[in-house]
Amino acid sequence: MTGRPEAIGRISGPGGQADYVAWTGEAAHRIVGDPFSGDLTVGEEVDATSVLAPVRPGKIVAAAVNYVSHAIRRDPPEKPELFYKPISSVADPETQVVFPSDADIVEAEGEIVLVIGKRSKNLTPENAADAIFGYTAGFDISARNFQRADRHFWRAKGSDTFSPIGPRIVLGAPAPEVALTTRINGEVKQETTVGDMLFSPVELLVFATRYITLEPGDLFYTGTPGVPPGIVSGDRLEVELTGVGPLRMTVA
Repeated sequence: MTGRPEAIGRISGPGGQADYVAWTGEAAHRIVGDPFSGDLTVGEEVDATSVLAPVRPGKIVAAAVNYVSHAIRRDPPEKPELFYKPISSVADPETQVVFPSDADIVEAEGEIVLVIGKRSKNLTPENAADAIFGYTAGFDISARNFQRADRHFWRAKGSDTFSPIGPRIVLGAPAPEVALTTRINGEVKQETTVGDMLFSPVELLVFATRYITLEPGDLFYTGTPGVPPGIVSGDRLEVELTGVGPLRMTVA
């Protein structure tokens, strides 16, 4: 394989270990070493049918109400409103979202998810895009009864399997025209582009890194548009980004 790959992800390799791979078209090649080191050395072509979450993050930061279309019950925020999701909530593509037994009124928020590429603190508008390794698709699964009952989002948005991501990371910062489409059982429920965000990816990172240090592999959920669809057992979920391909899940 020669040249810059189009996307990077992870697959289940021999013996069950997770291997990073680089894609050009449908061909996948094993990555030798750490893709976040800046040296994308690739090896032999591999079978990439068993795709895992494309990264195991050290932390997950998420933006709330980052589209005007989602700010239906209050005024749009004047600054980014951020929260954390636990890394234990990450789920692989083509697996199941599992509700806690007492979860009720669960919704699937399709999102564009940034992947951080280098240690970042006090980013500026001029250098923040350089901190973005790439972007992938994600669902922020949200149990509204927990959200109403609790002061924090720890279980409403952080229960196991509530942060599916994948299937690939497209390299570089997302352009304003990168589009997101969410489908439930094949029916389109959400559509937007990066350019519709209240706070752009650069603005989110500049704000966040005033207070926290972002590390390579960290995830940054950028918010969801419109009214997120409700989901129930048996539903087929799909969120698709330009270049990334569809992230597909089912509800247990």
